[in-house]
Amino acid sequence: MSGKDVLKLFLLAAIIGGGVSAAAAGAERRRRVWNTLKDFGTRVHEFNARFLVAMRSNWPAWSWAPSEYWALARRDPAAAVQRIVRDVHEAVAWTPDEVTSGESEYWQSPVVTASTGRGDCEDMAMLALDRLQGAGFDQFRVVVGTYKGGGHAWLETEDGSVFADPTAGTVFGGRPSQYEPAIWLGGERPLVRAGLLA
Repeated sequence: MSGKDVLKLFLLAAIIGGGVSAAAAGAERRRRVWNTLKDFGTRVHEFNARFLVAMRSNWPAWSWAPSEYWALARRDPAAAVQRIVRDVHEAVAWTPDEVTSGESEYWQSPVVTASTGRGDCEDMAMLALDRLQGAGFDQFRVVVGTYKGGGHAWLETEDGSVFADPTAGTVFGGRPSQYEPAIWLGGERPLVRAGLLA
């Protein structure tokens, strides 16, 4: 066996070994994400209670939606959703719960988020939901899940046709693949992703 052949075998082994490591790393990431989603699923009642308390302390929700949202929603619904999500993104500085409330997990009302201009992902999602409902869009839900493996909250329509992430200021026709839902809040009752509670 020549030196070139040994080098080729060494490189082939390194490539195959790297592929195995990448596959193992991918499997480990999927396992961690699934465990996070399962944790969220088992905490559905806790999250729903936090959601309901925050939203009910804001009642009536529509009082906080500026009238231009309502008018724009009648003329161009897609533009209204994009504007509301963008406005929330621009108006609220992402601030962890430990800073805003001194607690490790705290869901503040949309009134507090709007008046302080500070909050984290679920606070921005609830403020955007409040504004969307105020403009007549009652089909949105707050979704708790993961984004690129970390816990996150965003909005989706009940049929999944519109996705909105106020933290990023983005709106899409459908959920991007980096987002993995665990629970949907709002509507008649909370929903849990199939398989999480099994």
